[in-house]
Amino acid sequence: MDAREDGRGGALQLTLFGGRSTKSGKLASYFTPYCKTCLWAKSTNPDGKTDLIAQHFNVDLQEQDGQEQLFASKISLCPRISTIGLGIVYRHNLHKAFSDCYDPEERHAWIEISTPLTRVETTMGLSECITTTAVREARTVEGLDQTFYTSMKSAFNQKAWCYGKINGCCKCSKTRLADITLMLGCEVVKCDSCLIESYLGVLIPTGNRRCGTYVFEPVVGHGKHWGFVKGSHILGTLWKDDQEERILQMATDIHGQYLFENEEIRSFDLKCKPWSRYMELYKNVEQAQEADDLTDEKAAGLLSIPGINVFTKCLSVKPRLSLTANTSFIYSSKKFRGEIGYNFYAKESECVKLCGWKEGPALKAAKGQGFTNGFRMINVNLDEKAPDPRPCHDQFDTTQAVDRYECNVIKACDIDLESATHPHFFSHTFYASLGARWDEKEYPLFVDFGGSYEFGCENMILNRWTVWAKFGASF
Repeated sequence: MDAREDGRGGALQLTLFGGRSTKSGKLASYFTPYCKTCLWAKSTNPDGKTDLIAQHFNVDLQEQDGQEQLFASKISLCPRISTIGLGIVYRHNLHKAFSDCYDPEERHAWIEISTPLTRVETTMGLSECITTTAVREARTVEGLDQTFYTSMKSAFNQKAWCYGKINGCCKCSKTRLADITLMLGCEVVKCDSCLIESYLGVLIPTGNRRCGTYVFEPVVGHGKHWGFVKGSHILGTLWKDDQEERILQMATDIHGQYLFENEEIRSFDLKCKPWSRYMELYKNVEQAQEADDLTDEKAAGLLSIPGINVFTKCLSVKPRLSLTANTSFIYSSKKFRGEIGYNFYAKESECVKLCGWKEGPALKAAKGQGFTNGFRMINVNLDEKAPDPRPCHDQFDTTQAVDRYECNVIKACDIDLESATHPHFFSHTFYASLGARWDEKEYPLFVDFGGSYEFGCENMILNRWTVWAKFGASF
């Protein structure tokens, strides 16, 4: 703001940036049950190594040569996210704007507005290796309004699913103006060897929110959440050579951000049942009775609805607090500027609430025909040969016939809302940049080029590299 002596106190910075995630296997384990990078989908689980029972996904192989074909395939995910954008930051010295008498040595207040125009592109990189031989064509069963598939890759994109689809090599992208940050700050301490600034601000949501149709959707901004920001900047001189106009400084920045509550589309599981969001259900007792009444035994065993359509709701999400701490060393000469630094980022776990749950759905038993089973899981079928003759209890004991459907009805207390939240995490970033400046020009300029790498131990953290080129001017 002060680089131009007789200027208006304004400074504009443009940053062209781009980056991409790394370690796809680690990221894949965040999306899968049991934190695996590869999943085995089979018709049965005889050896305990099956991760997904294919029946839940409407995968049903046709008979060949008069024999039923057992399905088996290996699924791999290679998720990746790429980002490119243009960051815009403008800061103005309020003292210069509202006063004719200006002293650069005095403390001043300033206002800043910033936003990035961003394009985010994501892909789940779903691939499948089928180890059984069968006719690989979708088909229907007479008497059912359902489509059955012969591969998990096609089943993950079936038309019956309104949410939770997983694409293959196709990429989803979103280009938007991300959230706008408006800040008001002041110089608390200002002298030759030290500068301390403090600021308050508001985050105005202009990006997009998730619609839940696909897993790992591109999101620009913070999902339409308003926010409050507060922080400080400390710049101290470690060494100075006035004769050669060289200086070594240390900068510390603390930036806090609190995002307020808003509604989002999220998918969730049942307690102690990873990926139960994809399990097959009966919508209500009427549908279970319909399955029981069907004369076609095969159709009676297959009738169901996809769980993902039931276990995806509009939830109240509060992202809460995040904190960024940055420390850097800056070397400057008459025209050169270099910087190396470390950034620490920490975020609280989200708080998620479900606004009401309408009872009715129940987990379908493996054999269907109107039977339900509250113990069934995405990788295990626990059907018993006959219903438990004891009176209905709150705890599910076995497979229940349609006349005892209410015993296995899913209640609000069965829902695991933690499966719909992003947990707390920490990440680390190292970066470096080189640049040049021309303060003697009528409108002082600078250019800067840099790169960074972010990483963390947990699988919910994006390991990614970023490069940028900055241009700034004072006027």
